[in-house]
Amino acid sequence: MRQNLSLNGTVSIYDIGPAAGKPPDLISQPDGIVNFEDLMVFCLMWKWNKKTQNLKLKTQNLSLWMEEEGDWVVVKYRGLADALGGRYILKFDQGVEAEKVESGLKAFVWERIDNNLILEFGLIDAEDSGEVCRIKIKNGIKIQGEGEIRDSENKKILVENYELSLKTISLKEAKCYPNPSRTGEVRFFDVPSDTSIQIYNIAGELIFSDERFNSRTWPTKNIASGTYIYILTSGKDKKTGKIAVVK
Repeated sequence: MRQNLSLNGTVSIYDIGPAAGKPPDLISQPDGIVNFEDLMVFCLMWKWNKKTQNLKLKTQNLSLWMEEEGDWVVVKYRGLADALGGRYILKFDQGVEAEKVESGLKAFVWERIDNNLILEFGLIDAEDSGEVCRIKIKNGIKIQGEGEIRDSENKKILVENYELSLKTISLKEAKCYPNPSRTGEVRFFDVPSDTSIQIYNIAGELIFSDERFNSRTWPTKNIASGTYIYILTSGKDKKTGKIAVVK
């Protein structure tokens, strides 16, 4: 799978790299593949057109890394203003489904090959730091990251490796609060990102269901006082508990 936010990797007109020479006199040498080299050639001409190719790259504390932020893995950069672009390869220790990928840059492409998620990005010319992208994935896995950055002449100036082990969250740690509920809602904490919920009354009738459970909240404003049963499900893992609603 290849997702393009700015370029269409399936259209042959974007096969423009690799290339020889310097802007504006680049000599395109198409190789029959639309890939990272084509993105860098595009960025070279873009920067030349914007008259920014002669600006010096700020290399103080130059870095490219990833962090865990809740359900997201965020690839970040610092000191990269006026860089041409780069790529970051995330290698997972098991199969992973990228639920969502959000780009923070102008030219951005990503594709998933086996257990690798390959991020290609360009046109870093606005800020000294920021986000390359954020990826929403399942927790409890180890990730190795390999990144590279190229300068305004398409020369490699940075290669960095990084490893991140996401916190393993199981339904054993799941909590709900307040319980009893007197505030009009019950919130669930420490649940995996793929959790679903069903809530039943004491007669066994299903009164609430949310397969994605993004808000982690059960609204109880219009629920009668009583005791209710909740069932949380994450993959093959399940947890059952009781919630009291008091009006």
